[in-house]
Amino acid sequence: MSQEYVTLMVTEEEANKVDSLFSSYKLERDEQYVSSSYKVEDTLIKIYESGSLLLSGENPLGFWRKNLSFIRMWLDEGEQIGSDEVGNGDYFLPLIVCSVYIRPSEIKVIEDYHIRDSKKMSDDEIRRIGPELVEKFNFVKLTLHNKDYNSLYEKGFNSNGIKALLHNKAFLEMKEKHSDCQSIYLDQFVNEKKYYSYLDGEENVATGVTFLARGESYYPSVALASVIARYNLLLYKDKLEAKYKMSFPTGGGSDVDEFQKQFVNKYGKEELEKIAKTSFANFKKI
Repeated sequence: MSQEYVTLMVTEEEANKVDSLFSSYKLERDEQYVSSSYKVEDTLIKIYESGSLLLSGENPLGFWRKNLSFIRMWLDEGEQIGSDEVGNGDYFLPLIVCSVYIRPSEIKVIEDYHIRDSKKMSDDEIRRIGPELVEKFNFVKLTLHNKDYNSLYEKGFNSNGIKALLHNKAFLEMKEKHSDCQSIYLDQFVNEKKYYSYLDGEENVATGVTFLARGESYYPSVALASVIARYNLLLYKDKLEAKYKMSFPTGGGSDVDEFQKQFVNKYGKEELEKIAKTSFANFKKI
């Protein structure tokens, strides 16, 4: 089985309880930023100086339920709206923002699907559970095609400004449906002041947003949003490949440079401009 990961936030009291429970499993090794670590059968426990606890192994969620349920899985287990995005670093794929609403009764469903950070889940796993998630949960999905992304970039928006615009729009749409929900979370990509500065001039701005880096590890709504967004990105990639009968690489590395040469030879640079983020350095290499 592949390695899976679960990240929890722990108090000093909880960290001491972990040490008491697993003192005989403590590892005597010095790692930067790690205050203590333990190996219990196939599960590795690391407690960081920042106050986070990392579980890694074949079934870290099961280990948490059996041994560490005194530590809360999430920072908030109440009614909430959370948002995340995918595709920002992909030369050929669009930017997709997803905002999700969940009730407390739905959190166990999220845990049963082993949903945490979508970047730590395989494409096969995302494809398997994606169809069920989009049927079970209430969400807003916004897709910014690269042609429109390029247009915004040419008007002076940078990538973070573009993301802020889309997240704000998704939050506003979700708040229209769930106006009483007061907890709104965002996987932080810039600080709060900078985020709202990008929205200067917008007629409507969703306020009361809580920003936290790696928010998908701490808020179930953000974790679910990241998975649904990635599922939709995979579906978009499927359509792109069916249209052009080519297998598109992700990201913006050297494999993308090589692929775009093949694409331009087959379809021309004008067609490339329709599907690529022309602000990327890759585009200058054609």
